[in-house]
Amino acid sequence: MKTKFFQNCLGVFQGGGCRGAAYVGAYKQSIELGISFSELVGASAGSIIAVLIGAGATPNQLEKIIKELNFNSFLIEPQKKDFYQNLGLKKIILKILRNRKIHYFVKVLEYLGVHSSEKIELWIENKLQTILSIHNRPILFKDLIIPTTVTATNLENSDIQIWGTEQTPDFRISKAVRASCSIPLFFQPLENKYVDGGLLSNLPAFIFNTRPETHYNKVLAYCLIADFEKTKVTDIFKYSNLLANTIVDGAKNIQTSLQGNIYQINISTNQIKATDFDKMNEDVVAKLIKNGEDAVKHFIQDEYSLLHDHHSKINTCKTPTDTNNVLVESVENKLKKVIISGCNTKWVYELFPSLLSWTLNNAEIKFYLRKNNDDPEHGDYRQRLLKAMGVDVIYKEEIVANTFLFNPDSESIGGALVEPASKENFDCVKYTSPNDSIAIKALASAVDQESIFNGFKYKPQLSVVDENELFQSMKNVTQYATSNVKMSIKKVNIRDIFFLTQHVKGYKLRQINSIVTLYKSDDISLFVPTKLSYKNNKYTLVGIPVIEEINNKLFVIEGNTRLYYCFKNNIHEVYVLFLQNVVAPLPSNGSFKIDQMLLTDSDLRGTQRYTKFHYKHFRAIEKSIRDPKTCLK
Repeated sequence: MKTKFFQNCLGVFQGGGCRGAAYVGAYKQSIELGISFSELVGASAGSIIAVLIGAGATPNQLEKIIKELNFNSFLIEPQKKDFYQNLGLKKIILKILRNRKIHYFVKVLEYLGVHSSEKIELWIENKLQTILSIHNRPILFKDLIIPTTVTATNLENSDIQIWGTEQTPDFRISKAVRASCSIPLFFQPLENKYVDGGLLSNLPAFIFNTRPETHYNKVLAYCLIADFEKTKVTDIFKYSNLLANTIVDGAKNIQTSLQGNIYQINISTNQIKATDFDKMNEDVVAKLIKNGEDAVKHFIQDEYSLLHDHHSKINTCKTPTDTNNVLVESVENKLKKVIISGCNTKWVYELFPSLLSWTLNNAEIKFYLRKNNDDPEHGDYRQRLLKAMGVDVIYKEEIVANTFLFNPDSESIGGALVEPASKENFDCVKYTSPNDSIAIKALASAVDQESIFNGFKYKPQLSVVDENELFQSMKNVTQYATSNVKMSIKKVNIRDIFFLTQHVKGYKLRQINSIVTLYKSDDISLFVPTKLSYKNNKYTLVGIPVIEEINNKLFVIEGNTRLYYCFKNNIHEVYVLFLQNVVAPLPSNGSFKIDQMLLTDSDLRGTQRYTKFHYKHFRAIEKSIRDPKTCLK
């Protein structure tokens, strides 16, 4: 079982004191079920987990770190403060009041906290240096692999304090984490002003709300739920403990209701509270880790219903990428009828794997296309491709709307995406709730004016082709046209290659499974040269990953998404088109290993996606193997 919808998330880790050990199991199960994080945010104990994941810690590393941790080692004596020295009360209070509970209060009074949080800072610094193999200086936010944000509370200005890869790249991570973990009264405030991030926001998913676009597709919040017994306040000791725990836990429900757009994984921590450091033995830690695993497993098992309920509350897609994500997710509905109306065929390239999935499910597909309005270079080929795949292409002088309709006759799993007249505020309106069924049917009635389906049920068929046919097509790429360029089909290990960009587009990744399914169903190795066959002995070559060997390093030119998909699904070796003796410069000087790769659902292109991108060195591979002027003619 793998997630179908949560491949690219902003991972938000709520505070929870020592209970944060449960996040180890949650992270382990998240990775196993295909959840990835393109950005991370943490408050309090959640900040510890967030920065360790951001540094690239594997689930096994994280589990080892937490299991070896002596939680009581964090509870060191408070550091001396001059805060109350001028009051003249210190000696009198300490002499008269010897009771432990009163002494607890005196510590708070004198030192602003019962314990110093210095040990947390030293510990997290050591762990980050080990994970990142940087030992000669403090670890900064810019050193992290996954962009990460840590929040604390600034008492001086009564506001949230934010440190992160984007906001403060040169700030020391360990200091930020220490501040975020400084539970008021329990730990001393850092520099007399920074305390627990949970004081003002224990679920800081709001950090990027003002961004026009984000790398992540969904916000996944990991929350800790304790089975608290009602405790009466009978003395200052209980009062301060309850206050500290309430600060960490109390505002989460309010924050969730105010922020919205959050999918929440609730992890039970049984009777363990945020400040129960003295109860954290081996058995308790193991139980918390198990609870984290179970919570994620149950969440993913129920993800479709959770997603459907969530979609019904949000009725717009802000960006074209948001729209593409909803279209891609429609594949999971096992569609039987798809109606499309539009001015052009631009969507065909971006959503081709989804189109394949619709045909694999025997969907009846109609496309109402406005006459004489398509792209002059690619439009005719895309129309030929649609017809070859059984799509009923119907030409109209005018169209009712730019829209996608899915199972419009269904009361429960119907849906529609409609483009507005102006895209100033959003990209499309979304209808996915059962309550929208009347509107969906009305729209379908207006758009689908041809009652007879004149297409056919196309069954995609993949077969192996002679590698020389692929080589011949690749010679049409300007940079590969010389006789010195050597081509071969070679199996490579994904860990041995370098990517020119750090980002893989999320909506593209979500479609790759349909391509891999075709290879597997025909028992074909990934990714040997193949073709996709249509009627009348026509076919198109299927592109495969392309790698150039430059100075004994292997660079991915084409196929980032497929290689990332394979790695995430524990497929570490695949066949690629291997090129040697290419003298043309690479289109980018980026150099990223697979462990550094991140998903993005923002519309990054050209120089935004590639470091020092030079379009003149771009390899026009797609056009060379499927020339729109001649393909399928």
